Amino acid sequence: MRKKRERITWHTAFYDAIRLELIDYRDVLEFTIEHQLTREPLRIDMVIIKKKRNVVIDKKIASIFRGRNLVEFKGPEDSLMVAAFNKVMAYVYLYCTPPESGNIQDVTISFVTSQEPRELKKHLREVYQYTLTEKWPGITLIEGRLMPMQIINQKKLPKTEARWLTGVGPGLSISSTRGIIDATKKTPEGAPKDAFLYMLALANERQVKEVLGMQGDATIDRLFTELGAIPRLEAKIKAEEKEQFLALIDQCESLEQLKEKLIGKPKRKRAAKNR
Repeated sequence: MRKKRERITWHTAFYDAIRLELIDYRDVLEFTIEHQLTREPLRIDMVIIKKKRNVVIDKKIASIFRGRNLVEFKGPEDSLMVAAFNKVMAYVYLYCTPPESGNIQDVTISFVTSQEPRELKKHLREVYQYTLTEKWPGITLIEGRLMPMQIINQKKLPKTEARWLTGVGPGLSISSTRGIIDATKKTPEGAPKDAFLYMLALANERQVKEVLGMQGDATIDRLFTELGAIPRLEAKIKAEEKEQFLALIDQCESLEQLKEKLIGKPKRKRAAKNR
């Protein structure tokens, strides 16, 4: 009987991947995942805050970064379409509404996708009259708005520039898988990698087994053990619990309602009966 395929949480893997790409700047950047933009449940996938303005980040994927950097990610099964672009633009203006969020000119937007968004690019050029320039392989700059914007195509990025981002998805080659595993072994202790490795093990199981010299039905847990990550089952539970919690937040309209769902309604004390 064919084994039931486990659901892959692409977004949690992406969160790890982009933090691994910028691991050298972990003291300079602050990452907020599933950032709530308003009091209502509207979220952008990630906000990266640059805590030290004078530090130059020597990574092409972060060349446009300013003080507050919003990132929207599309998994391998999703396309970056015009509607998604418009939604993010609306989110940006909502994000900049509170005074503490700063000036909109201090904000950047990065769209990350593994599918070439031809329809969106055509729309941006012909309808919105934006200027699009592929400054580096896989990185297209969008000019014509108040804030810098870019589209990052993971599949076109050089592996030397973005080893982990290019690995978020299925169908990796053996050499790419080996390069990712070797690079992950060299990351600092405590580096965010568990969700990424869990995705890698599920989406590219055959390649991982070949790189590690595993035979037959040998478990992928060895990947986690060799790279110092938490066990596979624990990583799976961790990813699923995060998704369930975020889904629960979306169902609630207030903090009090969230508390009620998590711990239940407080019991009312019964009035003492007169004897």
